[in-house]
Amino acid sequence: MQHIGVRDRNTLVSGNATYWCQGSQHIGVRDRNTLVSGTATHWCQGPQHIGVRDRNTLVSGTATHWCQGVQHIGVRDRNTLMSGTATHWCQGMQHIGVRECNTLVSGIATYWCQGPQHIGVRDRNTLMSGTATHWCQGMQHIGVRDRNTLVSGIATYWCQGPQHIGVRDRNTLMSGTATHWCQGMQHIGVRDRNTLVSGSATHWCQGSQHIGVRDSNTLVSGTATHWCQGPQHIGVRDRNTLMSGTATYWCQGPQHIGVRDRNTLVSGSATHWCQGLQHIGVRDCNTLVSGSATHWCQGLQHIGVRDCNTLVSGNATHWCQGLQHIGVRDCNTLESGTATHLCQGLQHIGVRKCNTLESGTATHWCQEMQHIEFRECNILVSGTATHWCQGLQHIGVRDCNTLVSGNATHWCQGMQHIGVRDCNTLVSGNATHWCQGLQHIGVRKCNTLESGTATHWCQGLQHIGVRDRNTLVSGSATHWCQGPQHIGVRVCNTLVSGTATHWSRGLQHIGVRKCNTLESGTATYLCQGVQHMGVRDCNTWVSGTATHGCQEMQHIDVRDCNTLVSGNATHWSRGL
Repeated sequence: MQHIGVRDRNTLVSGNATYWCQGSQHIGVRDRNTLVSGTATHWCQGPQHIGVRDRNTLVSGTATHWCQGVQHIGVRDRNTLMSGTATHWCQGMQHIGVRECNTLVSGIATYWCQGPQHIGVRDRNTLMSGTATHWCQGMQHIGVRDRNTLVSGIATYWCQGPQHIGVRDRNTLMSGTATHWCQGMQHIGVRDRNTLVSGSATHWCQGSQHIGVRDSNTLVSGTATHWCQGPQHIGVRDRNTLMSGTATYWCQGPQHIGVRDRNTLVSGSATHWCQGLQHIGVRDCNTLVSGSATHWCQGLQHIGVRDCNTLVSGNATHWCQGLQHIGVRDCNTLESGTATHLCQGLQHIGVRKCNTLESGTATHWCQEMQHIEFRECNILVSGTATHWCQGLQHIGVRDCNTLVSGNATHWCQGMQHIGVRDCNTLVSGNATHWCQGLQHIGVRKCNTLESGTATHWCQGLQHIGVRDRNTLVSGSATHWCQGPQHIGVRVCNTLVSGTATHWSRGLQHIGVRKCNTLESGTATYLCQGVQHMGVRDCNTWVSGTATHGCQEMQHIDVRDCNTLVSGNATHWSRGL
């Protein structure tokens, strides 16, 4: 040893010292410090420099082969460096920097720092409070600054082969017990009031490449078991929660997870959450599964969520099976409640600005659906959906629409396309076997398409065109359109206001334009075999009840402020 400097109320080894400072270059201790209180055996083997200043404790208890080949240790102002017993504590460590009110391992450390290059700790931090066993194996760098806690409790084989850990400003990195915590991790970046696993972690980051966390985030609060298996990158920024509770086999083989600004990514428990996930993008005030998730994303390719969205609030069971893409943007809710086998074979979901995609419970929701497009203040099924979209090809919804508000059972069976735009309601209430074999529905601007309950609504329908403040069946519809080819409704029309039973059987075409009412009340077997209807400009076509109204009618042409039957019609036009 070259130099030892001790000043003002310090204790330099109280007890026995055996081969204490072997080849040390310099030890500087100043002002009310304790440097090993108890027994030290082969304490400083070949250290270059140890700097301790102002009310510090450097190992209180027993130290065995404590600093093997350490290059530098810097401790300043009310710090505790290892309170208890240390065995082969710093093996091949290059540098430790600790400053102001820090605790560096309070308890027992066994083979603590094996081959780390640098550890930087500053300002009221706790680095491992309790017991550490083979703590940092092959670690390159740990950076901790300002009121952080780096593992409070017991750590076993904690950092196996990580390259860098960056923690800054009032963070907690693993509060509790860690077992084989970071296996093969390359980099962890944590900044400003974050919590990185509060509780126990078992085989936490297996083969992960990068984890980025910044500003008031919580990354797994509770217990994590085999948490990130083979992820490439996790990016979390600004007041996010990434898994609050328990995670079991959470991210199996995901490529990327991006979370930014006041998001919650699974609040509760996750079991086999992301199986084969490629990418998750979440930004600004989103919730991605609040509760429990079981086998959530099976084979998912991409999820895009942005700005105040909720993606499944509650429980998710086998949620996205074979899903390709989900796009959600700006104040949307995607499944609020419980989802069971929700998206089976779904290709794409596009949601934008203040939409709700299934609020409640969904069971076998999207079976082999191809595309769903939502934009600006729409609701797609508010309540419960059972076998909702069977074979659906495309749904287009835009600007303040409601697409089924309530329950949907076997809603779209074999439907090809649904187009809804600008303040429309498409079935408000319950839908049972709604669109059987439907080809296309076009709805635009402030229309209501079935307000209430629909049972076997469109059987074999080819096309429905509705535009500008129309109502298409307000109430209940039972076997409504059986085999119609085309329905055209435009500008302030009402097409059956009330209940329709077996309404249009074999209908070929209905044309309605500008402020018309087509059957206001109840219709029973109204258009049987009708070929064509033409209604234009402020007409009323049957106001009340119609029973077997148009039997095999060929053509009706009504224009400009006419009334065609005001009241009840029974066997209305037979042979017209």
